[in-house]
Amino acid sequence: MEKGGLHSAGREFKNAKEMWREQVGEDQSKKTEWYRQGVGYWESQDLRIPALIPCRKSLQRLEHIYTQEEKKQTSISP
Repeated sequence: MEKGGLHSAGREFKNAKEMWREQVGEDQSKKTEWYRQGVGYWESQDLRIPALIPCRKSLQRLEHIYTQEEKKQTSISP
């Protein structure tokens, strides 16, 4: 079952496929850059701030996903 969600700017998506279509279009290789930007954002935050402590897990998940995307890209690149 696919779930919808909200973009940080408040845009509502029916599912992940719709979000990816808007974020990267048809070029799936742009997902890697999208994840890289997310990791960069969280690395720039002071995660010791109490309100951001739960974000540590989000950063770990983003790093994992980014790593997986990188592996996919290198395995299909000539």
